[in-house]
Amino acid sequence: MSRTCGKGKEEKVKKMVVVGMAFLAAGCASRGVAEDFKWKTEVPASVNKGLDMVFQVFATDGAGAKVQGVKYHYLVQWPGGSATPLRRMGRTGENEKVRAGLQPGTALMVVTCEDRSGNQAKVDEVKFEVK
Repeated sequence: MSRTCGKGKEEKVKKMVVVGMAFLAAGCASRGVAEDFKWKTEVPASVNKGLDMVFQVFATDGAGAKVQGVKYHYLVQWPGGSATPLRRMGRTGENEKVRAGLQPGTALMVVTCEDRSGNQAKVDEVKFEVK
């Protein structure tokens, strides 16, 4: 095998790697920003103090179809409050689980998503009871 033949194969492999990486990058790209969707957070009406609570955040597009995997952040302010509320990240359509606070009362969850400006914009807010 001559050197030029090997070099041609090497170039083909490099091109395939570049194309493959471009496809991977496209698959990892964000599925949209806050303004692209209508948001809904489903939480139980109440949760027992100290127990796990499972909830989901949904994003729907302009056609009304649910969009899976949109990254969002959520903050939970438990009854009795603290200077540092619970802050976590999730993806739409996936179950999230948090352990309820230990004081009974009304808890507040605020959901945010990155907007077109790159800032976190509030997309939903829900209250639920800790018993």
